[in-house]
Parts: sequence; structure tokens; C-alpha cells
Amino acid sequence: MQLFWGNKINDSVLIVQGEDVGHISKSLRKKIGDEVNLIDGSGKVFHCVITKITRNQVDAVVMSEELMEKNWKNSLSLAVSPTKNLDRIEWLVEKIVEIGIDCIYFIQCERSQKVNIRLDRINRIVQSAMKQSNNVYKPLIIQKSFTGLIQDFNANELNGFIAHCGDGDKQPLCREIIKLKDTLILIGPEGDFTPDEVTIALKSGFLPISLGSSRLRTETAGLYAVSVFRGLNLIQ
Repeated sequence: MQLFWGNKINDSVLIVQGEDVGHISKSLRKKIGDEVNLIDGSGKVFHCVITKITRNQVDAVVMSEELMEKNWKNSLSLAVSPTKNLDRIEWLVEKIVEIGIDCIYFIQCERSQKVNIRLDRINRIVQSAMKQSNNVYKPLIIQKSFTGLIQDFNANELNGFIAHCGDGDKQPLCREIIKLKDTLILIGPEGDFTPDEVTIALKSGFLPISLGSSRLRTETAGLYAVSVFRGLNLIQ
């Protein structure tokens, strides 16, 4: 199914803007009266008919809508400290949205690089990845401090895991999440979490995990963690 991103004007009308307009009108040569499938991140596919095409916008009327089932069973949130090179974080966002993610936290830690996350650009990447993968559920994108995230964490509601490079007993992620439930995984900055941050997370109910014997870049660690979690979702 070919999907395009639509913004709801009301219950019966969606509009398409941006690069999808050219794809619909020029690449596919769709015209007024043709059918098009739109998504808005809510989990629904809107089967629409085009009513108007301009240079910058396509208007469509909803003929029917279909609530799609998620491709995964358990909710997964990934909290990651942005890298100095934002291209690497944007690559991570694209890939984990394709695999399946429910929430992405950009967290500011003591060793985090000061970077300006452009949420408008991140959202465009998310939308593109959703259309590519036929994933119709848009993840939440949240910016938060490490302290704020830890304070809001409830170990009775979520599995919490922290991946760090420090000493101490750490179990492989695949072993810790055999009994799957909703999960939050913390990935630190390029200089890793500080010992104090690790201690705070452990006291708040997070479990320390290992992502293997190799020292991974931030974006590689994030992709690995999501892949392991979703892989076990498919097995169970």
C-alpha cells in the first residue's frame, strides 16, 4: 500500500503538503477524482478521493478509514543523548521508526554535547520513515533532561534499562527482556553516562545492561537495542 502524509482539517477532509504533493501529482500523475491513501500518525489509514490539486497542496475527502493493528506487541521507548553530529542521530531516528518505536526521548546529560535539535526536521524524517515502512503509528518525540526523565520513571509500570560502559555486573539485553513488557532503554552520550547518573538510574529501578563486548557509538547502541527488543517481540 502506498501511503502519503495528510493533515486532518476536519473529520472528512485531509490536506497533503510538502514533497508528497509532487509525488502524487507529477510522479504518479494522479488527478481530481483519483484515490489516495493517507496517514496522520494516529494508526488509521484514510482511503480518500482527491478533490483539489494545486502547486503546494492536495485536498482529499475521506471515503473510509481503517484502524491498523500495530506490528509489535509491547511499547518501547528509547532515551538517547544527541550526538554532536546530528546526521547520526537523524539516521538513528529513521531506522528505529522503520523497525518500530513508540517514544523517542532526546535527553540532556552531564556529558551531552550542546546541540540544537530541530524538531520540525525530526518530524519530517519520522513521517518519511513511516511511509517507507508502512508503519502508521507516529512515535512521541520528547526533549527532556536526564534528571527529569528519571524522576518521571515508574518501575512498577515499565521495565527500565540503562546501557553504560562502566564497571559492574551487567546482563545482556536479550537475557533481561525475555519476559517482555513495556520498556524504556537509556543510551548515554558519546562520553557515556557519569557514575553519578548511573547510580541515580539504578536507585530509581533501572537495570544495567550490556550491548555486547564492542564499544558502540551512540546511534549504533540505540539501533542495536531497538532491534533486539523488536526481534524478541517477533519470537514470542
